[in-house]
Amino acid sequence: MIAGRRILLTAAIACLLEAQQPPASQEPVFRVTVNLVQIDAVVTDSKGRHVGNLTAKDFEILEDGRPQRITNFSYVEQAAARETPTAPPRKEARAPAVVPLPPMRLRPEQVRRTIALVVDDLGLSWESTHFVRRSLKKFVDEQMQPGDLVAVIRTRAGMGAMQRFTADKRLLHAAIERVRWYPGRSGISPFDPLGGDPLEKLAAISSITGGRRISTPGIVERAKDLEAYRQEYFTIGTLGALRYVIDGLRELPGRKSVILFSDGLSLWRAERREHRERLLTSFRGIIDRANRSSVVIYAMDARGLQSMMPGADEDVAYLYLLGPTELERRITDRASAFLESQQALQYMAGMTGGFAVYNTNDLNWGLDRVLDDQAGYYLIGYKLDSSTFRAGKDAPDYHKIRVRVKLGGLRVRSRSGFYGVVDEEARPAPRTSAEQLIAGLRSPFGGAIGLRLTSLFSIHPQLGATVRNLMHVDLHDLTFSESAGGAHVARIDVAAMTYGEDGAAVDQKVGTWELSIKDTDFQDWLRKGVIYTQDVPIRKPGAYQLRVAVRDDATGKVGSASEFIEVPDVAQARLVMSGIVLGSAVEAAGPAETTHTEKPEDIEGHPAIRTFHPGQTLQFGCQLYSAALDPKTSAPNVETRVVLLREGKAVFTGNPVALHIKGQPDLNRIMVTGWVRLGSGLEAGPYVFQVIAQDKLAKEKQAFASQWIDFEVVR
Repeated sequence: MIAGRRILLTAAIACLLEAQQPPASQEPVFRVTVNLVQIDAVVTDSKGRHVGNLTAKDFEILEDGRPQRITNFSYVEQAAARETPTAPPRKEARAPAVVPLPPMRLRPEQVRRTIALVVDDLGLSWESTHFVRRSLKKFVDEQMQPGDLVAVIRTRAGMGAMQRFTADKRLLHAAIERVRWYPGRSGISPFDPLGGDPLEKLAAISSITGGRRISTPGIVERAKDLEAYRQEYFTIGTLGALRYVIDGLRELPGRKSVILFSDGLSLWRAERREHRERLLTSFRGIIDRANRSSVVIYAMDARGLQSMMPGADEDVAYLYLLGPTELERRITDRASAFLESQQALQYMAGMTGGFAVYNTNDLNWGLDRVLDDQAGYYLIGYKLDSSTFRAGKDAPDYHKIRVRVKLGGLRVRSRSGFYGVVDEEARPAPRTSAEQLIAGLRSPFGGAIGLRLTSLFSIHPQLGATVRNLMHVDLHDLTFSESAGGAHVARIDVAAMTYGEDGAAVDQKVGTWELSIKDTDFQDWLRKGVIYTQDVPIRKPGAYQLRVAVRDDATGKVGSASEFIEVPDVAQARLVMSGIVLGSAVEAAGPAETTHTEKPEDIEGHPAIRTFHPGQTLQFGCQLYSAALDPKTSAPNVETRVVLLREGKAVFTGNPVALHIKGQPDLNRIMVTGWVRLGSGLEAGPYVFQVIAQDKLAKEKQAFASQWIDFEVVR
C-alpha cells in the first residue's frame, strides 16, 4: 500500500499541529416551538436498570397539571455494552510504553456521548480537590468508553475553560494535571471552623476572666457582609462557567451531559434578599439553558460522607463560655448549611433530567451510575395549547411538565418544564459584529463559515517559542460584491484569542481582512479557498488554547475553530519534538504577521488542509530539540520512524532510520524532513501520520519523543 521512505536534512521549517474538525449538529432532544414540545425521559425499574420496551400508551404527560396528547414517540438506544479495560501488553524491548498511540479521531456519527467534566475549583476545598483529581484520572483510564467525547473544564478558567472536547486521553490527563486547589468559597476543609472568629474568642475569654469587655461595633457585621459578597462572587463565577459550557455543548453530537464536581452551592442562605434573588435568577437561567441545549446535568458532591462534629483541628473549647448549648447550635447550623448546599445540586440536576450523587466517598461509583444512566432514553412530543404563550398576568411564566409511567414499579426522570417563550426568543441571535465574534469564540464548534485551523509549535531563532496558525476559509460561505473595476470583493472580521492553562487570555488579535479578486481568477479562488497565516509568540511552556472566529461582514455569518496545544519545555534535558508539517511540498518558512496568500493555492496537499490521493507522495518535516550529544564525537545519535494509522490501527510502520547531521547548523535544533508515497490501493478516509524519535544516548524515560497529525485520503 505504501512504498518508499527516506529522511532528508534540510533548512529550518515551521511545524504544524493537528487541526480540529468541527462536529456536525444533531437534532435536539428538547425543543420548544410555537406548536410542539419535545422532551427526553429515562425510565428505570426498582433496581435502577433501564426499561426500553414501553409504548406511548404507557406514558402520561401533564403540562401545568393538564393532560397532553402524545403525538411523537420513540426510544433512542444510546450506548453499547460497557467495555472492561484489559491489562496492557508487555513492553517490547525497544518499544517502551512512553510512546503514546495517537487517538482515533471520532466522526460526528461515531460520537455516542459528549461529557463535560466540570470541576468547580471556585468552590472545592483542598481535601475535595485531591479526591476529584484522583477520580478523574480513574475515569479517563478505566471508565471512558469508545465513542465518548470528553472535556475536563475548570470553573475558575471562565471563558477560557472550554478545552476542546476530545477522545485523546493524553490531552485529558494534561487537563487533569491543571486542576488545583484555589481559595474560593472553601478553604482547606469542606467546613469553616466552628470556633474560627478570633474577636469572638477574645471577647468570650475576657468576659469570663473579669477583664474589660471588648466592644467591636460594626466589625462583625462588616465581616459578614464581606464574606457574603465573597460567597456570592464565587458562586456567580461557577454559574457563569456552567453557562459557557452549556452554550458550547448546544451544537455537539451525542447524548450531552455535564457532570459537576462541587462542594455544594449555597443559594438560599445569602444574608441579603437581593443577593439571594441575583443568585436564584442566574441559577434558573442555567437550568433553562441546559434544557434548551438538550444537556443533562449530574452533580457530584465531592465532600463525600461527612460527620458534622468538630474535628481535632478546631478550637471549640471557648464556645462553652458563650452558653451550654452554643456548640450544639453551631453543629446544627453546620448540618443545616451542608444539607441546603446539597439540595441546590439535587434541584439543578433533577430539573434537567439528571440526578445528584452525594454522601459517598467513592466518586467513581457515582460516575458509573451516570454512565449507566445514559444507556437510552425516550423522546416524547406533544402539541402545544394555544394558551401556552398567552400574555397577561394570569399566564404562568414557567410551565411545569410532569411525565408519568402508568405501569407500577417503574420510575421516570425527565426535564421539569420550560419558560413561556420559544427557543428562538429564549436565545436571540447576536446582533452586532462584536457580539457575533464573541459568540463564535465562546463556542469553538464550527459555524456557518467553513473554517479550519492548524496550529504549529516551533522554536524560531529570532522569535523564540512560536505558535503559527494557518486558517483556511471556504470562500463558498462568503458573500462577494462586484466593484466598479469588475473585481469580486468581500470583507472578513477576524478575532484570534490565545488562552493559558489558567484560562487567562495571553494574546489577542482582532482585525479585518479584505479580499479583492479579479473576475478571471474568481472561480479558481472559490474552488480552493484562502489560507491566512499568523504567528503568536509563546512566552513560557505550558498548555494553551487557540481560538479563531471569522465573520462575513455582508451577512453576519460566523465560523469558528479551536486548537489545544502543549508547548514543551525545551530547557529540560530530554528529547522534544515539534509539531509536524505534512503536505505535498514542505518548504522553509520564516516569521509571518497576519497575511494571506497572494494567489489561490492548491488545497489538496497543502499543510493547512492535508488531503491527498492514492499514489501521491507526502512530504513531512519536524524539528528535534535537546538531543543528547556523545561526549567523544559531540554528535547526537537519533533514530526516527514513521507510522500511519487508520481508526487507531497501524496500516504502515517504517523501519527505524538513523539521522545524519551533516550540514546541520545547530545541533540543539535538528531539522528533519522526509517523504512517504501512498499506495494506489489505499482506502479513502481519515488517517493519522505519526513520527517517533528515539535518542539512543538518553535514559529510557527521556529518550522518546512523538508527534502526530491527521490527514485524509480522497479519490
